[in-house]
Amino acid sequence: MRGDYSADVVIVGGGYTGLWAALRVRELEPASRIILLEADICGGGPSGRNGGFMDPWRVKYFAMKAIMGSEETIRAIRLSVRALDEIIDFCSEHEIDAQITRGGGLWVSSSHATENTWAPTVEALRSVGLGENYRDVSAEEVVELTGSSRYVGGVFDAERGKAQPALLARGLRRVALENGVEIFENSPVTRLERGSTPIVHTEGGRVRSSRVILAAGAWLGQLHELRNAIAVVGSDMIATERMPERLADLGDIDRLVISDSRMMVNYYRTTADGRLAWGFGGGSLDFGARIGENMHSISPRPAAVAASLEYHYPQLGLLKVRLSP
Repeated sequence: MRGDYSADVVIVGGGYTGLWAALRVRELEPASRIILLEADICGGGPSGRNGGFMDPWRVKYFAMKAIMGSEETIRAIRLSVRALDEIIDFCSEHEIDAQITRGGGLWVSSSHATENTWAPTVEALRSVGLGENYRDVSAEEVVELTGSSRYVGGVFDAERGKAQPALLARGLRRVALENGVEIFENSPVTRLERGSTPIVHTEGGRVRSSRVILAAGAWLGQLHELRNAIAVVGSDMIATERMPERLADLGDIDRLVISDSRMMVNYYRTTADGRLAWGFGGGSLDFGARIGENMHSISPRPAAVAASLEYHYPQLGLLKVRLSP
Protein backbone atom coordinates (compact mmCIF):
# COMPACT_ATOMS: atom_id res chain seq x y z
CA MET A 1 0.00 0.00 0.00
CA ARG A 2 1.17 3.50 -0.90
CA GLY A 3 -0.55 6.74 0.02
CA ASP A 4 -3.40 7.85 2.26
CA TYR A 5 -6.79 6.16 2.31
CA SER A 6 -10.02 6.34 4.24
CA ALA A 7 -12.45 3.51 4.80
CA ASP A 8 -15.53 2.60 6.77
CA VAL A 9 -13.81 -0.54 8.02
CA VAL A 10 -10.14 -1.51 7.87
CA ILE A 11 -9.16 -5.11 8.54
CA VAL A 12 -5.66 -6.08 9.61
CA GLY A 13 -4.88 -9.63 8.48
CA GLY A 14 -5.78 -11.60 5.36
CA GLY A 15 -6.29 -15.06 6.81
CA TYR A 16 -9.59 -16.78 7.50
CA THR A 17 -10.65 -14.36 10.22
CA GLY A 18 -9.97 -11.25 8.16
CA LEU A 19 -11.48 -12.56 4.94
CA TRP A 20 -14.63 -13.92 6.59
CA ALA A 21 -14.97 -10.63 8.48
CA ALA A 22 -14.72 -8.66 5.26
CA LEU A 23 -17.43 -10.74 3.62
CA ARG A 24 -19.68 -10.47 6.67
CA VAL A 25 -19.30 -6.69 6.82
CA ARG A 26 -20.12 -6.51 3.10
CA GLU A 27 -23.25 -8.57 3.74
CA LEU A 28 -24.38 -6.36 6.63
CA GLU A 29 -23.32 -3.02 5.15
CA PRO A 30 -23.34 -3.33 1.34
CA ALA A 31 -22.33 0.30 0.73
CA SER A 32 -19.34 0.35 3.09
CA ARG A 33 -15.76 0.78 1.93
CA ILE A 34 -13.70 -2.11 3.27
CA ILE A 35 -9.90 -2.16 3.13
CA LEU A 36 -7.96 -5.27 4.13
CA LEU A 37 -4.23 -5.12 4.83
CA GLU A 38 -2.06 -8.26 4.72
CA ALA A 39 1.66 -8.42 5.46
CA ASP A 40 2.23 -11.36 3.08
CA ILE A 41 -0.33 -12.81 0.68
CA CYS A 42 -3.81 -13.73 1.86
CA GLY A 43 -3.54 -17.13 3.47
CA GLY A 44 0.23 -16.88 3.72
CA GLY A 45 0.17 -17.41 7.48
CA PRO A 46 -1.36 -20.29 9.45
CA SER A 47 -4.69 -20.04 7.60
CA GLY A 48 -3.11 -21.33 4.41
CA ARG A 49 -0.64 -23.79 5.92
CA ASN A 50 -2.31 -25.67 8.72
CA GLY A 51 -3.28 -29.30 9.18
CA GLY A 52 -6.47 -28.92 7.17
CA PHE A 53 -8.77 -30.16 9.94
CA MET A 54 -12.39 -29.00 10.04
CA ASP A 55 -13.20 -29.36 13.73
CA PRO A 56 -15.94 -28.01 15.96
CA TRP A 57 -14.76 -26.50 19.24
CA ARG A 58 -15.96 -29.39 21.39
CA VAL A 59 -12.49 -30.50 22.52
CA LYS A 60 -11.91 -27.00 23.98
CA TYR A 61 -14.99 -27.21 26.18
CA PHE A 62 -13.26 -26.92 29.57
CA ALA A 63 -10.88 -24.15 28.50
CA MET A 64 -13.72 -22.15 26.96
CA LYS A 65 -15.98 -22.68 29.96
CA ALA A 66 -13.29 -21.32 32.30
CA ILE A 67 -13.13 -18.11 30.27
CA MET A 68 -16.67 -17.66 28.96
CA GLY A 69 -18.92 -19.56 31.35
CA SER A 70 -21.15 -22.52 30.56
CA GLU A 71 -23.98 -20.82 28.66
CA GLU A 72 -21.76 -18.87 26.26
CA THR A 73 -19.49 -21.88 25.69
CA ILE A 74 -22.43 -24.06 24.70
CA ARG A 75 -23.64 -21.38 22.31
CA ALA A 76 -20.19 -20.96 20.75
CA ILE A 77 -19.71 -24.70 20.26
CA ARG A 78 -23.08 -25.02 18.58
CA LEU A 79 -22.16 -22.15 16.27
CA SER A 80 -18.86 -23.87 15.45
CA VAL A 81 -20.74 -27.01 14.45
CA ARG A 82 -23.04 -24.98 12.23
CA ALA A 83 -20.05 -23.20 10.71
CA LEU A 84 -18.80 -26.44 9.15
CA ASP A 85 -22.00 -26.76 7.13
CA GLU A 86 -21.81 -23.09 6.21
CA ILE A 87 -18.25 -23.44 4.91
CA ILE A 88 -19.29 -26.35 2.71
CA ASP A 89 -22.32 -24.42 1.42
CA PHE A 90 -20.19 -21.31 0.80
CA CYS A 91 -17.62 -23.24 -1.21
CA SER A 92 -20.36 -24.87 -3.27
CA GLU A 93 -22.08 -21.55 -3.96
CA HIS A 94 -18.86 -19.81 -5.02
CA GLU A 95 -17.23 -22.78 -6.78
CA ILE A 96 -14.26 -23.00 -4.43
CA ASP A 97 -12.61 -26.41 -4.74
CA ALA A 98 -11.16 -26.66 -1.25
CA GLN A 99 -11.10 -30.47 -1.42
CA ILE A 100 -13.51 -30.74 1.50
CA THR A 101 -14.56 -34.15 2.76
CA ARG A 102 -16.41 -34.92 5.96
CA GLY A 103 -15.80 -38.48 7.02
CA GLY A 104 -15.32 -37.94 10.73
CA GLY A 105 -12.23 -38.08 12.89
CA LEU A 106 -10.49 -39.91 15.69
CA TRP A 107 -9.09 -38.61 18.96
CA VAL A 108 -6.66 -41.36 19.93
CA SER A 109 -4.02 -42.37 22.46
CA SER A 110 -0.70 -43.96 21.60
CA SER A 111 0.28 -44.72 25.21
CA HIS A 112 -1.42 -45.92 28.36
CA ALA A 113 -0.32 -42.70 30.08
CA THR A 114 -2.72 -40.74 27.87
CA GLU A 115 -5.42 -43.40 27.57
CA ASN A 116 -8.98 -42.11 28.05
CA THR A 117 -7.80 -38.53 28.51
CA TRP A 118 -10.78 -37.55 26.36
CA ALA A 119 -13.30 -39.16 28.73
CA PRO A 120 -13.92 -36.14 31.05
CA THR A 121 -14.47 -33.84 28.08
CA VAL A 122 -16.78 -36.24 26.29
CA GLU A 123 -18.74 -36.90 29.49
CA ALA A 124 -19.15 -33.17 30.11
CA LEU A 125 -20.26 -32.58 26.53
CA ARG A 126 -22.82 -35.35 26.75
CA SER A 127 -24.18 -33.87 29.96
CA VAL A 128 -25.01 -30.60 28.17
CA GLY A 129 -26.29 -32.16 24.97
CA LEU A 130 -23.16 -31.61 22.87
CA GLY A 131 -21.69 -35.11 22.81
CA GLU A 132 -24.16 -36.92 20.60
CA ASN A 133 -21.63 -37.40 17.78
CA TYR A 134 -18.97 -39.08 19.92
CA ARG A 135 -18.57 -42.85 19.91
CA ASP A 136 -16.07 -44.72 22.07
CA VAL A 137 -13.71 -46.89 20.03
CA SER A 138 -11.80 -49.92 21.28
CA ALA A 139 -8.08 -50.41 20.74
CA GLU A 140 -8.82 -53.10 18.16
CA GLU A 141 -11.16 -50.85 16.18
CA VAL A 142 -8.70 -47.94 16.28
CA VAL A 143 -6.03 -50.19 14.79
CA GLU A 144 -8.50 -51.35 12.15
CA LEU A 145 -9.54 -47.79 11.26
CA THR A 146 -6.07 -46.23 11.21
CA GLY A 147 -3.81 -49.09 10.17
CA SER A 148 -1.48 -48.26 13.09
CA SER A 149 -0.85 -50.78 15.87
CA ARG A 150 0.52 -48.05 18.16
CA TYR A 151 -2.86 -46.90 19.43
CA VAL A 152 -4.49 -48.19 22.60
CA GLY A 153 -7.90 -46.56 22.25
CA GLY A 154 -9.83 -43.60 21.01
CA VAL A 155 -13.11 -41.83 20.43
CA PHE A 156 -14.76 -41.12 17.08
CA ASP A 157 -16.42 -37.79 16.21
CA ALA A 158 -18.69 -38.08 13.17
CA GLU A 159 -18.72 -34.34 12.44
CA ARG A 160 -15.03 -33.76 11.82
CA GLY A 161 -13.76 -33.21 8.28
CA LYS A 162 -10.81 -31.98 6.26
CA ALA A 163 -10.00 -29.36 3.65
CA GLN A 164 -7.07 -28.04 1.64
CA PRO A 165 -6.39 -24.90 3.69
CA ALA A 166 -4.58 -22.81 1.09
CA LEU A 167 -7.26 -23.41 -1.54
CA LEU A 168 -9.92 -22.31 0.93
CA ALA A 169 -8.00 -19.14 1.82
CA ARG A 170 -7.37 -18.17 -1.79
CA GLY A 171 -11.00 -18.91 -2.66
CA LEU A 172 -12.12 -16.55 0.10
CA ARG A 173 -9.77 -13.90 -1.28
CA ARG A 174 -11.30 -14.22 -4.74
CA VAL A 175 -14.85 -13.89 -3.43
CA ALA A 176 -13.87 -10.89 -1.28
CA LEU A 177 -12.41 -9.12 -4.32
CA GLU A 178 -15.51 -9.94 -6.36
CA ASN A 179 -17.56 -8.28 -3.61
CA GLY A 180 -15.62 -5.04 -3.70
CA VAL A 181 -13.25 -5.55 -0.79
CA GLU A 182 -10.00 -3.66 -1.42
CA ILE A 183 -7.11 -5.96 -0.56
CA PHE A 184 -3.53 -4.76 -0.15
CA GLU A 185 -1.08 -7.63 0.14
CA ASN A 186 2.60 -7.26 1.04
CA SER A 187 1.54 -4.35 3.24
CA PRO A 188 2.61 -5.07 6.82
CA VAL A 189 1.05 -2.85 9.45
CA THR A 190 3.71 -0.95 11.36
CA ARG A 191 1.60 1.02 13.82
CA LEU A 192 -1.95 1.42 15.06
CA GLU A 193 -2.71 5.00 16.02
CA ARG A 194 -5.49 4.84 18.56
CA GLY A 195 -8.17 7.52 18.91
CA SER A 196 -11.74 8.40 17.99
CA THR A 197 -10.75 7.85 14.35
CA PRO A 198 -7.96 5.26 14.39
CA ILE A 199 -5.21 5.35 11.78
CA VAL A 200 -3.56 2.15 10.62
CA HIS A 201 -0.03 2.76 9.32
CA THR A 202 1.89 0.63 6.83
CA GLU A 203 5.43 1.07 5.55
CA GLY A 204 4.22 3.21 2.68
CA GLY A 205 0.81 4.53 3.60
CA ARG A 206 -1.98 4.79 6.10
CA VAL A 207 -5.73 4.21 6.40
CA ARG A 208 -8.15 6.26 8.48
CA SER A 209 -11.25 4.41 9.59
CA SER A 210 -13.87 4.68 12.31
CA ARG A 211 -13.65 0.91 12.80
CA VAL A 212 -10.66 -1.43 12.84
CA ILE A 213 -10.86 -5.21 12.91
CA LEU A 214 -7.67 -6.82 14.18
CA ALA A 215 -7.48 -10.26 12.55
CA ALA A 216 -3.76 -10.96 12.55
CA GLY A 217 -3.80 -14.09 14.70
CA ALA A 218 -0.58 -14.77 16.59
CA TRP A 219 0.88 -11.42 15.53
CA LEU A 220 -1.66 -9.71 17.78
CA GLY A 221 0.56 -10.75 20.67
CA GLN A 222 2.69 -7.74 19.75
CA LEU A 223 -0.09 -5.45 21.04
CA HIS A 224 0.51 -4.56 24.67
CA GLU A 225 -3.14 -5.31 25.53
CA LEU A 226 -2.71 -8.93 24.36
CA ARG A 227 0.95 -9.54 25.12
CA ASN A 228 0.25 -11.75 28.12
CA ALA A 229 -2.63 -13.62 26.51
CA ILE A 230 -0.97 -15.12 23.44
CA ALA A 231 1.82 -17.70 23.21
CA VAL A 232 3.27 -18.44 19.78
CA VAL A 233 4.16 -22.13 19.37
CA GLY A 234 5.33 -23.66 16.11
CA SER A 235 4.06 -26.83 14.51
CA ASP A 236 5.83 -28.73 11.74
CA MET A 237 4.44 -30.82 8.91
CA ILE A 238 5.79 -33.21 6.37
CA ALA A 239 4.09 -34.98 3.49
CA THR A 240 5.01 -38.36 2.06
CA GLU A 241 5.54 -39.11 -1.58
CA ARG A 242 2.37 -39.97 -3.51
CA MET A 243 1.33 -43.46 -2.45
CA PRO A 244 -2.46 -43.87 -2.82
CA GLU A 245 -2.30 -47.64 -3.16
CA ARG A 246 -0.33 -48.06 0.05
CA LEU A 247 -2.60 -45.67 1.93
CA ALA A 248 -5.60 -47.70 0.77
CA ASP A 249 -4.22 -50.60 2.82
CA LEU A 250 -4.36 -48.54 6.04
CA GLY A 251 -7.95 -49.10 7.11
CA ASP A 252 -10.26 -46.09 6.69
CA ILE A 253 -7.48 -43.55 7.02
CA ASP A 254 -8.36 -41.83 3.75
CA ARG A 255 -11.68 -40.49 5.06
CA LEU A 256 -10.51 -39.55 8.56
CA VAL A 257 -8.66 -36.82 10.36
CA ILE A 258 -6.66 -38.16 13.29
CA SER A 259 -5.13 -36.44 16.32
CA ASP A 260 -3.64 -37.88 19.47
CA SER A 261 -3.67 -37.00 23.16
CA ARG A 262 -0.19 -35.57 23.59
CA MET A 263 0.05 -32.02 24.95
CA MET A 264 1.91 -31.11 21.76
CA VAL A 265 -0.37 -33.06 19.50
CA ASN A 266 0.41 -35.27 16.51
CA TYR A 267 -2.21 -34.82 13.79
CA TYR A 268 -2.55 -36.18 10.28
CA ARG A 269 -4.71 -36.79 7.26
CA THR A 270 -4.40 -37.91 3.67
CA THR A 271 -4.40 -35.47 0.75
CA ALA A 272 -6.40 -35.48 -2.47
CA ASP A 273 -3.33 -36.55 -4.46
CA GLY A 274 -2.59 -39.57 -2.28
CA ARG A 275 -0.07 -38.37 0.28
CA LEU A 276 -0.03 -38.68 4.05
CA ALA A 277 0.38 -35.23 5.65
CA TRP A 278 1.77 -35.56 9.17
CA GLY A 279 1.83 -32.76 11.74
CA PHE A 280 4.07 -32.63 14.80
CA GLY A 281 3.24 -29.98 17.39
CA GLY A 282 5.46 -28.10 19.79
CA GLY A 283 8.35 -26.81 17.74
CA SER A 284 9.71 -23.29 17.87
CA LEU A 285 8.66 -20.71 20.45
CA ASP A 286 8.63 -17.03 19.56
CA PHE A 287 8.45 -14.90 22.67
CA GLY A 288 6.58 -11.63 22.52
CA ALA A 289 4.92 -12.82 19.29
CA ARG A 290 7.93 -11.51 17.37
CA ILE A 291 7.58 -14.16 14.74
CA GLY A 292 10.84 -14.89 12.95
CA GLU A 293 11.95 -16.87 9.94
CA ASN A 294 11.90 -20.07 11.98
CA MET A 295 8.12 -19.94 11.60
CA HIS A 296 8.21 -19.39 7.82
CA SER A 297 11.12 -21.39 6.46
CA ILE A 298 11.44 -25.11 5.83
CA SER A 299 11.02 -27.12 9.02
CA PRO A 300 14.21 -27.13 11.12
CA ARG A 301 13.45 -30.64 12.37
CA PRO A 302 12.26 -32.83 9.48
CA ALA A 303 14.06 -35.89 10.85
CA ALA A 304 12.18 -35.72 14.16
CA VAL A 305 8.84 -35.27 12.41
CA ALA A 306 9.58 -38.14 10.02
CA ALA A 307 10.64 -40.33 12.94
CA SER A 308 7.28 -39.71 14.61
CA LEU A 309 5.48 -40.72 11.43
CA GLU A 310 7.59 -43.85 11.03
CA TYR A 311 7.02 -44.82 14.66
CA HIS A 312 3.28 -44.91 14.08
CA TYR A 313 3.49 -46.46 10.61
CA PRO A 314 6.62 -48.62 10.47
CA GLN A 315 5.02 -50.78 7.78
CA LEU A 316 5.47 -47.94 5.31
CA GLY A 317 9.24 -48.22 5.56
CA LEU A 318 11.68 -45.40 4.93
CA LEU A 319 9.79 -42.65 3.17
CA LYS A 320 10.78 -39.85 0.92
CA VAL A 321 9.21 -36.71 2.34
CA ARG A 322 8.19 -33.42 0.82
CA LEU A 323 8.93 -30.68 3.28
CA SER A 324 6.14 -28.19 3.88
CA PRO A 325 7.20 -24.72 5.13
